[in-house]
Amino acid sequence: MFVKLSEVIDSTKSVHEQIKLLTLTLQNLVISTTYEIESEVLIAELASFGTAKDMLEMRRLKATVDRAMRMAKSFTKDIAESF
Repeated sequence: MFVKLSEVIDSTKSVHEQIKLLTLTLQNLVISTTYEIESEVLIAELASFGTAKDMLEMRRLKATVDRAMRMAKSFTKDIAESF
């Protein structure tokens, strides 16, 4: 799932659209109660970004995306270990 999501996000040119796709994915994790609290925090952080025009905001956005990626890797590891 996360590999496909990464491909879709990479193919999207607009940062706004990429944030929207990531937010929708995180909302699905909240609904599924998988990493619910962490997903809600990431959604709130993503919602706080404007157009990410200045460097500080870009760094904050990158840190949030990196955090989401770590969560996705942990989720993938948990799924793989369940088999």
